[in-house]
Amino acid sequence: MTKDELTVLLSSWENLWVVKNNRVDLTPDLPMLMEIALEGRDHLSWRAAWVADKLTSRKPDLISPYLGMLVESLPTLAHTGKKRQFLRMISSCPVDPEVAGFLFDHSQQMLFDPREPVAVKAYAMQILFNISEDQQELKPEVVETLRQVMEMYPESGIQARCKNLIRKLIREPSRRGRNSGR
Repeated sequence: MTKDELTVLLSSWENLWVVKNNRVDLTPDLPMLMEIALEGRDHLSWRAAWVADKLTSRKPDLISPYLGMLVESLPTLAHTGKKRQFLRMISSCPVDPEVAGFLFDHSQQMLFDPREPVAVKAYAMQILFNISEDQQELKPEVVETLRQVMEMYPESGIQARCKNLIRKLIREPSRRGRNSGR
């Protein structure tokens, strides 16, 4: 598929149900999808991110070459849908130690920003949890952060996600190295 053909496909949500329902395999087009997702600031780039997320949720190893670029783009993302898709892809992969500090700080900022939607906060929580799985000394800080988030936001989705992650952080030893099923 050419980039122009892909752009036409992405221009309409009606076309994307075909992708979501596995009727068209765009896996070979992932590099172009990621290029469109990373370069643009419009709805087309968000749709490219959405399709890339759907592809990589089925085949998570496909996102690895793009993780660095996704992380680098986080501070400049204004479109909340695109931010949600990027965070979801990042949260599904092991965190590179070179960017763990940045991701930890950025995730905390998103959690305490009242303008961020619940879904963005949920993926930020998951990223904090993932980092604490590799860096056990951060678990108490993540637990405290999640408790503060619970005090700030009464939404049931945030409350449930925080409680679930706190329970895992307090009771379970790190599951890295084993098949954790995340």
